Amino acid sequence: MELTDEENIENQIFEIVNQLNYGKELIKNNDEIKQLAELNLSAGLKVKQTAAYKTAYKYLSVSHSLLNSNSWKNDYQFTLKIFDQITELAYLDSPYKTVLV
Repeated sequence: MELTDEENIENQIFEIVNQLNYGKELIKNNDEIKQLAELNLSAGLKVKQTAAYKTAYKYLSVSHSLLNSNSWKNDYQFTLKIFDQITELAYLDSPYKTVLV
């Protein structure tokens, strides 16, 4: 991930995130886990703009799954952003009962 510049990441965000998500269980470094959560958030926000809400929800759900147990305490703004987006997407495209609690 560190060899890819910002412009390439933006242009190929879906290819990069999809590949990294396949191996997300193998990532043990907390900084890399956070980076993958951020990439999934970015991908989710980008695809949400096209009204592909189910796909956006998928990326944001992965981002949510990568949060650690102290995320509300240690990274409040990032955690809030993920939860806000998941809630909005659940409202836009999913039955209410699927909203993450």
